[in-house]
Amino acid sequence: FEALSKEHAAQLQAQADNFLAAQQRIDAQLTDAKRQAVEAQEASAAKDRELDDMRQKMQAIVADSTSTSTQLLLQKEQLLGELKGCKSTMALMEEELKGIR
Repeated sequence: FEALSKEHAAQLQAQADNFLAAQQRIDAQLTDAKRQAVEAQEASAAKDRELDDMRQKMQAIVADSTSTSTQLLLQKEQLLGELKGCKSTMALMEEELKGIR
C-alpha cells in the first residue's frame, strides 16, 4: 500500500510539474501576445499621425493652389482690361494718323 501511495504521489507530482510547465508556457505566450498588441497599437497610432500629417499637407496644397488660381484669374482680368485700353488707344492713334495724311 505504501509503495502504491509513493507511486501515486510521484504521478501526482509529475502531473503538477507538467501543469506548472504548461501554465508557464501559456503565461509566456500571453505576455508575448500582449506585447504584440501594444506594438500593433503603437504602429497604428503612428500611421494615424502620418495620415493626419499628409491630410494637413494636402489641405494646405489645395488652399495654396486655390489662392494661386484666384490670383492668376485676377491678373488675367487686369491684363485683358489693359489690352482693351491699348486697343482703344491704338484705334484713336490710327484715326489721328488718317486725319494727318
